[in-house]
Amino acid sequence: MKIILLILFPLLSITITAQPIDWNNFSEEKMNEAMFSEMNEYVKKTHDCDSLILSKVIQENIMPRNYSLIKNNHHLPLHSLHNQEWMNERTNELPDTLKNKIIGEYANPKLLESIFLEDFNVYAQLFYMEILQSSSYRYNDHISYQEVAREFINNWNTSPPHAAHMNANYQSKVICGVTTYYNIPTRTVFISFVYVS
Repeated sequence: MKIILLILFPLLSITITAQPIDWNNFSEEKMNEAMFSEMNEYVKKTHDCDSLILSKVIQENIMPRNYSLIKNNHHLPLHSLHNQEWMNERTNELPDTLKNKIIGEYANPKLLESIFLEDFNVYAQLFYMEILQSSSYRYNDHISYQEVAREFINNWNTSPPHAAHMNANYQSKVICGVTTYYNIPTRTVFISFVYVS
């Protein structure tokens, strides 16, 4: 009996997490979890390298502002929803206050080692990169959060600028953040996925 339960438990959890989305009760939090999990799997399988790291600093300091920008301007063209607050005209270098928080978090020691300038006893720049997409769904679409995430990943891979970011070198366990905004009247899912490297 114990063996049967051990076999059934993983199958039950897979079935539960893969249930179709209830569009009247869409969960942005579940979408965030599914998006990160699917991106993590994509990076591990496609690039045969270390996984991504979900940064608490990015989640608390960057993603709520990205969410607010998308929510308040979702009617605008998608390209205008990239948060310019984090975009430096030349390099997309993050401001020192945020850079210091990310360094203090120490989520990815390998990354920090690679950008530490020993001769000057300082860290080099940390760069912000965002992949943003939206897609509309009908309420009768029988699709899971995981399937939406995989659809977004596939779409990003068919766009040359996004594909370049998706297929960059992730050997250093790039730290990232994710946020989802769901617009109920238009039944549209917006996802912002951010890398800091």
